[in-house]
Amino acid sequence: MQLASNLLQVGMPYLSSFVPSSRVHDHLTGVRPSLTTLLQVDMEDWTEEDMEKTRDELHDIADCVEWELNDTMAKDNRWLGITRLVTDDKWGPRPWRDLQREDIIRSDNELRNQGVAFRRNLRVGIMKEYVDALKRYSNTTEEHLRAAFLAAVTMTHEIGHVVWHQDFRSTSYEINGVEPYIENYIISEVGCSFIASIFDRKNPFECGKQVPTDFTRALYWERVPTFETDELYRKDCSMSIPYIQKVLSQESWDRLDPSRPDFVTNARSMLQPEEDTAYTSNSLGGKSLGSKEPPATAHNREWTVIDIHTNPKLIWKMEFSDRRSRSNKKLERVTQAEKALAIYEILQTLSPIAPNYLRHNHSGFDYSRPIDDGVVTLDLVGSGPTIDLNNLKRIEIRYRPKPGDFKEQVDHHTHLQRHQARVGARLGATISRLDWFSSLDADPQGYDKDVPKDFQFGGPGEEYEPADVLALIANKQPEVIAKTTVKNAYQFCMERNIRSDRRLPVTHAEQNQKLDRTKEDDRALIESMRQFCLETAERLFAGNNQALLYIYYAKMKYINDWSRKDLEERCNFDGLNRTGTLAVIQQRVRDNMAECLRTFAKHHNLSSEEEVFRKVGLVDEVDLVTWTDSDFTDFFRINNLPAWGNRRIWFERYGAFVREQKYGLARRSDINHDSKGKIQRSVNLVESYAWDVVLAGSSVQALKGSLFEAGLFPADSTLNLYCGKARQLSLEDDKPLSFYEPECWKTISLEITRTSQEEKSDTEMLDVEPPVLVYKPRIPDGIDISSSPTVDHERWGVYGPGQRLGNTGDPPSSATDGEDISNKLGIPKDVQRIYDLAHGKARPTVTEGLDEIHTHAEELTRILHPLGARDTLRPHLKMLRSTSAVEMLDSCEDMKEVREDRQRHIDMQVDPEAVIEQDRRKRIKLLQELRPDLEFEASGKLVRRPVELKKKKKVGGFMGDMYTALKNRNGVLAPQFVVVGRKM
Repeated sequence: MQLASNLLQVGMPYLSSFVPSSRVHDHLTGVRPSLTTLLQVDMEDWTEEDMEKTRDELHDIADCVEWELNDTMAKDNRWLGITRLVTDDKWGPRPWRDLQREDIIRSDNELRNQGVAFRRNLRVGIMKEYVDALKRYSNTTEEHLRAAFLAAVTMTHEIGHVVWHQDFRSTSYEINGVEPYIENYIISEVGCSFIASIFDRKNPFECGKQVPTDFTRALYWERVPTFETDELYRKDCSMSIPYIQKVLSQESWDRLDPSRPDFVTNARSMLQPEEDTAYTSNSLGGKSLGSKEPPATAHNREWTVIDIHTNPKLIWKMEFSDRRSRSNKKLERVTQAEKALAIYEILQTLSPIAPNYLRHNHSGFDYSRPIDDGVVTLDLVGSGPTIDLNNLKRIEIRYRPKPGDFKEQVDHHTHLQRHQARVGARLGATISRLDWFSSLDADPQGYDKDVPKDFQFGGPGEEYEPADVLALIANKQPEVIAKTTVKNAYQFCMERNIRSDRRLPVTHAEQNQKLDRTKEDDRALIESMRQFCLETAERLFAGNNQALLYIYYAKMKYINDWSRKDLEERCNFDGLNRTGTLAVIQQRVRDNMAECLRTFAKHHNLSSEEEVFRKVGLVDEVDLVTWTDSDFTDFFRINNLPAWGNRRIWFERYGAFVREQKYGLARRSDINHDSKGKIQRSVNLVESYAWDVVLAGSSVQALKGSLFEAGLFPADSTLNLYCGKARQLSLEDDKPLSFYEPECWKTISLEITRTSQEEKSDTEMLDVEPPVLVYKPRIPDGIDISSSPTVDHERWGVYGPGQRLGNTGDPPSSATDGEDISNKLGIPKDVQRIYDLAHGKARPTVTEGLDEIHTHAEELTRILHPLGARDTLRPHLKMLRSTSAVEMLDSCEDMKEVREDRQRHIDMQVDPEAVIEQDRRKRIKLLQELRPDLEFEASGKLVRRPVELKKKKKVGGFMGDMYTALKNRNGVLAPQFVVVGRKM
C-alpha cells in the first residue's frame, strides 16, 4: 500500500539503526556483559549515504520475507499482524499459535545447512479482515478510511519486527528472543517503538483496544510511555476523519517532495497527531485548520485493582516488560471513590480481549485475557480409530459453590510441597535472592558460570524459597515437576543438554499435555529433569555438609523410575557392572549410592539413619507407582473417599487428601492462576475454567480430572457435569466428549458432592420425650421477627429457654407482598425459573416442556437399555450392568430421589423458610405417629398430654372357650334331657 511505503520513508532514520544488522548487533554484543544487562538501542544521526545502504539492504531483506493474508489469527489469537520466525509449516503448523524457541532453532539450523549465512526467512501475516473491509465499504466511507489507515500502520509495525528478527542473532540474547528497548521507551516492543518514531511517540488504536472487524469504532492516539512518564491517568486523544483523509491522500505526500533533505522533518510535522487543533467546517463547507476546539480526550488509569473479592489493592499496570521501577507512594493519592469506580468497571468488563501486543501483564491478576487451563488429557488416543488432533474445541465450565462445598480454614495453607523445613533450620539462607531464576528464564550458554542457579517448577501459584535446601528438594518432587507440559519439559531438557530419547509431538494438543506419572516414559523424563536439578543443587550448597547429605538422599529415592540408559550411564560413571536385568541394575546402583551416602555422613560426623531423613520429611510414606487398583480402592474406602476416575486422578486425590490432613482444605484464592499465569478466576462468586479439547480424544472422565486438579477441590469431592438450559443432561464418565452435542460447549455447569457432607439418618429413638429440631432460618431484610414465640421448654432447641427464634410458621415474604424475591435476595434467574415451574407458579414454555420430556425419556432409555441400566449413582460400579427388573426399578427410584434432592437444593436457595417449615412438619407428623401421647400447638410448641388409661379387657382364646363350655356342659344340657324324658 502507498501509505505504508511513505511511512517507511519517514522511518528511514529509525531503520538505519537496525539495517545493516551489524550496526545493532555489534553494538549490543559489546555493551551486554551479563544476563542482567537490558538490551537498549539508541537512535543515531545517519547520513544520506548511511540511509542509502539501509535502503539497499532492505531490498535484500524483502526477498527473504513472505507476506500473506490470514483469515484465522484475528479470531483465534486476536492478532492484527504477526511476524513469524519460521516459514515451513512443519515448524509452525497451522492454525498459527505462539512459536516455541526449539522450533525456531530447528528452522535456523535447517537454513544454515542449506547455506544461509546469517539471515533467516520470515513470514508476515496480516489479518484478512482489512481486505474484507476495503471491499465491503466504498472509498468515501469512514469505515473504509479507518481500515486503510490501520492496515498501513500494521504493515509498518511488522517491518519494525522484520528488521530485528531477520538476523539469526535476534534469539541469542534471551531464551525467548526478548526484543530490545529503544532509547528511553520503557516497553520492549520494536514494532510499537517504530510507529512511535513516526507519529510523535504515539500509536493509533481502535477505541476499546479491540481487534477491529467492522471498523465502525473511532480511532485514537495513545502515547508510548518513557522514563519520564509517571502519572496516575494517561491522556488519550481522538483521531479525526479529515486527518486520516489527509494522510491517505497521495497529493499531500507529493507536495512534501521525498527528494528534499527536509522531507522527514516535514512529513513528521504533517503526521503529528492532533492535540491542540482539530479540523472543523469553514463557511464554504470545506475543512480548515486553526480552530481552537481541541479533539476529544479521555483519561485512562495507569493503575488497576487486584484481589477485588478478598483484599483490594492498587498496583501499577505493567506493559511488555515495563522496565520502570515505580514507587507505590503515588498510588496513595487515589481516592476511595476512584478505587470503587475502578472495581465496578473491572467487574463490568470481566476479561476484555485485546490483541497480544496490547495485553497488560503485572505482578497481580491479569484481567486482559481469557482463562486458559491448557489442553484436556488425551486418554482415548490410540484406543480406537484415528483421531484428528488438530481439531480443537473450546470448553468452558462455570461453577458456583454452594453451602457445604468447602470449609474455611483460616490458619491452613496448601502449598504443593511434600517436605516442610524444620523450625529455625534455614539451611543456606545466606544465599542472595538475586542468584535465583525460574525454569525457563536463563541463557543455557551462560549456565556453567561461577554462580549455580536453581529452576522452579509448580506453576505461578507456587510459593518457593530456594535458599532452604528442604524447600528446594520439595520443589523437585515428581508430583511438582509433573505439572510441566510435554512442550516445556522438552524445551527444558534441550536447552540444558539433558539427554532424552523422547521426541516432541507435532500437534498442539499433544505438546500441551501435562506429564503423566502413571506412564513409565513420563516418569523417566521427570527423573532426568529432577536429577539435573539436584546435581545443580550440589554445587549450590557446596560446603554445607548437612544440606549435601539431604540432596544425596533425595537423589536415590526414585531409582525405580530411572530409564535403563540413565542407569547404565550411572554405572559407567561409578565403575559398576552394567549387565543384568533392569531390577538387578537398579539394585546395584541403589546399593552403591547408599554406600556413598553412609561414607559421606561418617566422614563429616553426620547421621545417615533413616529416622534423620524422616524427621525432616524426606521419606515418603508410600510409593503410589507400586500401588495396585485394589490398594487405591481400599485406601479410599477406609478414608471415606470416592473412587471415581482413573489412576491419574487417584494420584491427585491421594495427594489432595494428604495435604488436607496436614494443612486443611485449600483456600479458594489459590485457584487464581491458569497455564499462563495469575488471573481472576472467580467473578461474582462464579468460578470459570476453560480448556482446549479434542472431543473425540478425551473422555468426560479426563475433563473431570483436569477440573479436579485446576479447581483444588476437596479430596472427597465427586464432580458432576451438566449441560443444557435446565441442566437436564448429565455427562457420563466413560463417554467421549464427542458423544454429546450441546448447543454451546461454553455453558457446561459443575456441581460437587462430598462424602463427608452426606446427611446421616436419625434413627435413634429415646425412651424419654424425643427432641424436636428447631431451625434458625436466614431472615431476609425487612421481616420483623419481634413477635416470634419463645421456647420455654429446656429441651427445646439449642438456644436455651426464653430466647426468641424466627417463626418458621410465617408465610414467606414472597407470598405476602408483590416484590420480586429473586431480585431482592440476589437469586439467579435460572434458579428462580426452575423453582416457579416446579411449584406451579409459572407455566412452562413449549421448549421447556419438550426438554422435560426429553429428560424423562433419557432416564428411561438408560434404565431399559438392552444391556441393562448402568448405575450412574455409584461410579465404582460402572463396569457392572443390571439385568433384572428389580434392579431397574431400584435405579428408577434412585434417580427419583436424586431429582427430589436437587429440587430441594433449589428450593433452599429461593425459599429456605418454606423448606425448613416443611421439614419441621414432617418430623412432627412422624413423632405423632410414633408417640400418640405427644401434642403440638399451632405454633409448633410441644405439649405433654396425659393419656387416659382404659380398663383392661380380657381376651379369650380357643382353649379358654373350650374349658368354659365343658365346665357348664351339664347345666346347659340338663333341661333338654328332662324334656325328652317326659315325652318318652
